[in-house]
Amino acid sequence: MMISMRQLQITLVGIGMGAREQMTQEAQDACSQADILFGAGRILQALEWCQVPKENIYEADKINDYLDEHKQYCRPVVAFSGDTGFYSGARRFAQLYENTPEVTLTFLPGITTVQAFAAKLHTTWQDIHLSSIHGRRENLINELRYNSRIFCLASQSSDICRISKLLLEYGYEKVKITVAQNLSYPDERITQGYPNQMIDYEEKGLCAFLLENEEERQVTYGLPDDYFIRGKVPMTKEEVRAVSVAKLHLTPESVVYDIGAGTGSVSVECAIHLKTGEVYAIERKEEAVELIRQNARKAGTDNLHVISGTAPQILTGNELPTPTHVFIGGSGRNLESILNTVYKMNPDVRIVINAVTLETQNELLTYVRKYEIMDAEIVTIQASRSELIAGYHMMKGENPVMICSMGGSSC
Repeated sequence: MMISMRQLQITLVGIGMGAREQMTQEAQDACSQADILFGAGRILQALEWCQVPKENIYEADKINDYLDEHKQYCRPVVAFSGDTGFYSGARRFAQLYENTPEVTLTFLPGITTVQAFAAKLHTTWQDIHLSSIHGRRENLINELRYNSRIFCLASQSSDICRISKLLLEYGYEKVKITVAQNLSYPDERITQGYPNQMIDYEEKGLCAFLLENEEERQVTYGLPDDYFIRGKVPMTKEEVRAVSVAKLHLTPESVVYDIGAGTGSVSVECAIHLKTGEVYAIERKEEAVELIRQNARKAGTDNLHVISGTAPQILTGNELPTPTHVFIGGSGRNLESILNTVYKMNPDVRIVINAVTLETQNELLTYVRKYEIMDAEIVTIQASRSELIAGYHMMKGENPVMICSMGGSSC
């Protein structure tokens, strides 16, 4: 941060929806008293009434460089659409000048798009989940599992088409979509419909939308085995899956590898509970790869990505993001090389391994001893299920499974 020793009073202003009469008086006064105004072109156009020099710059670092080169300015204003605290660039200014005593930062709020949109629809917004896909990714499909109403800022009409296609693909055809185009401008337009009606949406201009899901929503911990489409592919059973996922110690933003994913049951369980995280199901068998895709669609987990290939080779040649958590359900006798590859990608990764056969268990114990994994925790799970035989309930045991967890931070 290169600002010279002159005293700077930087004001970050939310201009609301764009019209001067919708700005607070304090925000109007700040703009009028500034010695220079910064903002995106559309924002500066809305501030034409303000007779001060203007620069079409809105990134904090670029504004900092400009002010360092133009030392005559001491009272700059940076204008944002909506509110300074709602998906604006204001956070970077706070980070940039946090320990700079010669710079005074002032935040002036404005009316947000969600406030204006809710008022236009004659509804409240305290129970709406707020998000944005304007220059960023958001897992809206999974959010519908947790929220009946989702407001989202978008970039253009193609975003509406893409979201409509996703809703149809993941079985949300009854979700109502309300789109606000050019809200508060003379060419404002409000359009409502369902995904099949909005899939070819072509209105031009700035847009935001509201998703409303009136169907019953479920967030289930421990999906039953019969929920999954199986075919002839092996699957981690419900009880073992529940313990294995719990041992992963997932966080909302985890990046999970499921190696030897089989039907994708563990991948789905993980993906359901990641608000912003991603799951990569890695599987070499073609039949299983297709089953994972089917189960991901059924569960509505668009944050689950299927990677067809063999570990560890596929891990380094596919430009995958660095994992924070790894589940290994099948290793194809490559357990040591898989673990070494994963640890090389992230030495602090959290790993959970299921070992069913004696050979895999031996591989696992050999690795733990060879590399002196001191934090390895090993448990064996054996579930029994009741079976009705000749009028009597008998317990039928499943195969015992060794579960080893290691690495990562402890809870």
